[in-house]
Amino acid sequence: MKLFGRSKDDDAAPVEDKVSGKGRPTPKRKDAQARNRRPLVVDKKEARKRRREQRDEVYKKQREALDGKGDERYLPVNDQGPIRRYIRDFVDARFAIGELFMPIVLAFLILSIMFSRNQRLNSFLLFTMWGLLLLALIEAIITTMIINRSLMKVAEGDKRVKKGNGRYILMRLASPRRMRRPRPSGSRGPRPDISEYARDIRAYMRSRP
Repeated sequence: MKLFGRSKDDDAAPVEDKVSGKGRPTPKRKDAQARNRRPLVVDKKEARKRRREQRDEVYKKQREALDGKGDERYLPVNDQGPIRRYIRDFVDARFAIGELFMPIVLAFLILSIMFSRNQRLNSFLLFTMWGLLLLALIEAIITTMIINRSLMKVAEGDKRVKKGNGRYILMRLASPRRMRRPRPSGSRGPRPDISEYARDIRAYMRSRP
């Protein structure tokens, strides 16, 4: 039976019955369409392997950045930018009272256990610990004021340059030098000159919303 001039068996018929110029019969329409349909096969095992390799590569770059040997772009967001770099260089250049806080607290815990019955010694250690904490806080406040004043000068009074600096400085000061991350970029010495960071800081502030 024909429908609109075609029979139902036309679709099943070969496109051409003659032999093609390549010496083989021209394939049927169904066979040609089937060959053109290439299934999208996803190798899940291979995909997992690629994701793991990419993750390991990113982790390696992050670790190198924290060790002070890699690209700063791979640092945690809170450590990125010229402002944070200047703060780290400023703090790391000199010895800080806060560096003693963690060792003193550890020593206090050990000695208080060993000499739990010696109230005089425990009182002395407790006052020493609180006194050291007070000095560390004062040092952090003074350091924050000095750093923010320098940053405000190069940032032309942009108050955003001070955002979050106090907490960042305090945490940096309170960590022993060997445990600081990112690692200090150099040995102790003169404090860095803010003019060396000025251009990068201005460009960084202009790029911020």
